[in-house]
Formats: sequence, structure tokens, C-alpha cells
Amino acid sequence: MEIQLDEETHEQSTYFKIEKALNMVNTRLTNIVRCRLFITNIDNLKSIGKAHSEFYSELKPATMRVEIKRLVRPEMIVELEVDALTDIDTS
Repeated sequence: MEIQLDEETHEQSTYFKIEKALNMVNTRLTNIVRCRLFITNIDNLKSIGKAHSEFYSELKPATMRVEIKRLVRPEMIVELEVDALTDIDTS
């Protein structure tokens, strides 16, 4: 399923920021092996999980979901972290 977003939302979307960051280091979404979601209200898990599933429709990274009291900005409801494999030579 494709996520339809307008340009502004597209640029602000955390998922697309993750994709952009991975592209900057020549890595793709398919290289994601772990995802951590920090959620301010676990009651939102169903809708957050739906967006997560749509974005990772072809991927099944190990996923951890944790409810936290708050994030740095009050309007934020979820923080995402991902780990991805890469072939970058650091030598």
C-alpha cells in the first residue's frame, strides 16, 4: 500500500526522513534490521502500527515499541530509531 502525502507532510514525515538519511549513505530501506518506536500514548499504537506496517510493507525489521511519558517537543507523539546494514568502508 502506498502512503499518499502532500509535499509539506512528505518532507516532515519521519519515515521519509529516515529513507533520505539512508540514501545519503548509499543504504536502502530494505537494509533496515531493527526499528524502535517511543510512543507517548500507547492507546495510539493501532494507528501508529498501521502507518508503520504500510511503510514497511515489504520489510519485517525487528521492532520494539515503548511507551514513554513525553518527548522533547510536546506536539510529538512518536520517535523512531532504526538500525540498517551498510557496506560503507570506514577505513
